[in-house]
Amino acid sequence: MNEINRRGIHLRLGQFAQDRANLIFAVVPLFLICFMLFRIAEIHFFYQGWYDPVYAYLMNGLTFALGSNDIGHTDHPGTPLQLFIALLITIIGWIRGSNDLAADVLTHPESYLRIVSIVLVLINCALLWLFGLFAYKNLKNRSLAVAMQLLPLLSFQLINFLPVVACESVLTLSSLAIAACIILYDAREKGSFRLLIVIALLSALSVATKISSLSILIVPFFFFEKIKSRTIYLVLSLLFILLFISPVISKLGNFTGFIGKLATHTGKYGSGEAELFNGNIFFQSIKQMLLQEFPFTLHLLLLPVGWVVISRRNITGSLRRLHVAITLATVFQVLAVARHYGFHYLMPVFALFMPLHGYFWIKLFSEKISAISPRIVSLIMTVLVLGVFTRLIVLNRFEKGITNPIEQTAQAVKSEWKGKYIILSDYNNGAAFIEPAIRFGLGYSGNSMKKRYTAILASAYPGNYLWNTRDGLTDWTCAYLSSDVFSANNQIYIYANTGNCEVSMSKIAEMIDQAGMSKFVNLKKVYQNEKTGEAIALAGIDTAQIKKDNYPRLVIETSMEELTANKENIRTNKEEFILRGGELLSNRYARSGKSSLLLTSSNQFGLNFSIPVSNGKRFKVEFWQRSSDQKQALAIASAVKSEIFYKASTQGVNTPGEWTRSELNVSLPTNYPDPNIQFYLWSPASDSVWVDDFRMTVFE
Repeated sequence: MNEINRRGIHLRLGQFAQDRANLIFAVVPLFLICFMLFRIAEIHFFYQGWYDPVYAYLMNGLTFALGSNDIGHTDHPGTPLQLFIALLITIIGWIRGSNDLAADVLTHPESYLRIVSIVLVLINCALLWLFGLFAYKNLKNRSLAVAMQLLPLLSFQLINFLPVVACESVLTLSSLAIAACIILYDAREKGSFRLLIVIALLSALSVATKISSLSILIVPFFFFEKIKSRTIYLVLSLLFILLFISPVISKLGNFTGFIGKLATHTGKYGSGEAELFNGNIFFQSIKQMLLQEFPFTLHLLLLPVGWVVISRRNITGSLRRLHVAITLATVFQVLAVARHYGFHYLMPVFALFMPLHGYFWIKLFSEKISAISPRIVSLIMTVLVLGVFTRLIVLNRFEKGITNPIEQTAQAVKSEWKGKYIILSDYNNGAAFIEPAIRFGLGYSGNSMKKRYTAILASAYPGNYLWNTRDGLTDWTCAYLSSDVFSANNQIYIYANTGNCEVSMSKIAEMIDQAGMSKFVNLKKVYQNEKTGEAIALAGIDTAQIKKDNYPRLVIETSMEELTANKENIRTNKEEFILRGGELLSNRYARSGKSSLLLTSSNQFGLNFSIPVSNGKRFKVEFWQRSSDQKQALAIASAVKSEIFYKASTQGVNTPGEWTRSELNVSLPTNYPDPNIQFYLWSPASDSVWVDDFRMTVFE
């Protein structure tokens, strides 16, 4: 009995010693957590530098948390991240004791985002620990396992995105988990069906999060030895993808349309020329990839070297299959990214292909490395750990401080430059004001949720206006004619952030010109931030002169009741102005009178007419519309050459089956080149839209 007890004690002591030794795999993750805390402190607030795409995911996560699937962002499609955010929002709201979750999130968005960010970081660090542990189970060498943990950290791009609430954080954690499972799978003499299922689940998580990670499917497929395993893996991956995107399956038309534009156009997000391949763009993208980050370039260079080694040593089995998988996946990803370049689109390479490539070389030479003195190997690992994190610190430029310099502007606004602001939102992805970020997120909300969110936002963030070249001057409820805003304020601050103070001031002056207010406004620069390129100007306004000039020169209106003699056009109250679309009149619905204009998928345009700018430079278009769905027609103003000037009314919130008022406000810049400006209505949706009671007011 005593002998049995002694053996039990020895086993427990041995297990305890083993567990203590395995604590070494927590060193790199703990270092990474500390580094990430500095990164989060440096970001300060997401609205000050990362609101695209963070606020889009926050708003859609909120929509899911409220029990609705009417989200507006399915481009990636990104559903797993949105559902994850929804879960955390629900838990955080419960802990905060929120009675109105939507109001609490929209009023304190950064509090929720900070927690989501920290949780994503902790999950990634936990999986990095697991990656090291599984590598040890395969390599049987703790120092080599720690070296494996360092491989994902060689990419500064991966570390840069890790604390950001975006798809890249999810791709990193899923890729680390896939790499860990493949390494563990490789350590077993016989494959594990459970591991295959887990790898398929994680692969599906990656693809459902961001379609640009499709290349991840290549790695397990070619790594698995048997055709049966490969087939099961692909089938399970497809089923899991469908499961992940099932909450938005009805919106996949938006997703496929977006992918179609990407595949057929040369610009980002489906913009640019309709061209399948552009050699200049392709080779320029390849050049940028090769020069931007050395570890990635080294990864590419070592791939053909690996094939030489495999050929000379006649390497077969799992290592050969793994190298085949890594090579094919890397080539596929590089070719895809070269078409629409963005270095963060290479995230699968950083988080999965490069770590597994490192495993290939470490496994290849593991016996020779193991023959080296453990003390020397441990010393080398210590130097590598310190070297990797020192490199990250240097690349992150922490020596400049961890306070976001935009916060200095935010504090100056709160303490010194108090008042009403016009915030230019065309030229930045971060500002001292939160409104551009929330407006960005609101734009990606589903139609049914915008009305609810807009009411909350109008109450929580009143006073300031946003301005961009497409929408003009807006607040949460509507767009405004520039004269209406400027005539109501003797002075107003204007804020811009272009990254250059002089450019910011020129953009402010350009905005005043495009708003048609140059002769009424005197600009004075009152603040600039050289570190960020922000500028604030104080606009002194001659309100009396604006009000004097702000009388209608012309009013054109129609209730869609009278046609011209040939029945092709619609009469207005002014004989010289007739509107195209007489053949589109319908008597099914009418807000006033007996008829209205019907726009359909086969007849998308109506009420076209041109007006001389000699009649005026500022225009207000008002009309009423209804549809069976929540689709809306837009009022368009454009020059003869549309690339010179184009402006569309914003889509508001409407109720199906009810008449909703829409408005477009246009102020022509002083350098507007055409003698005429065109107006028309356009219904981009497949739904039928009825339009009635059209009115245009023209000002000086």
